Amino acid sequence: MPTSYVLDACALIALLADEVGAEVVGNVLIAADEGRTKVYIHEINLLEVYYDVIKVAGSDVAATLLSDVAASSIEVIHSLSDQVFRLAGRLKAQYRISLADAIALSVTHNLGACLLSSDHHEFEPLQEAREAEIRWIR
Repeated sequence: MPTSYVLDACALIALLADEVGAEVVGNVLIAADEGRTKVYIHEINLLEVYYDVIKVAGSDVAATLLSDVAASSIEVIHSLSDQVFRLAGRLKAQYRISLADAIALSVTHNLGACLLSSDHHEFEPLQEAREAEIRWIR
């Protein structure tokens, strides 16, 4: 098991909605609870989940989501270091991916972590280019 993982929005959504791949994400979080790995999410990727939950279930449920994440073993990254900023800009320009995905991938690279995702469309070209290690949840 890698030393650390970064969640993109679709990985956290899969867990919350009990979609295919939720078990993979859940097992990684169990490993983090047991101290065998670390799990991160950048606040921009958490924001994607937050506004999705507001649209689907309302503000109260979204507020509970934030409380649950804060109480979990997921470490929310609230800053954008110069390294992450510059790499995210290059990835966005070079691969034409979403800004949030560029940030998730840049954080993954910066931490030497593994990205958890189901977003094959966005990330397969980057995996083939060896921009980051990606573990597909489905």
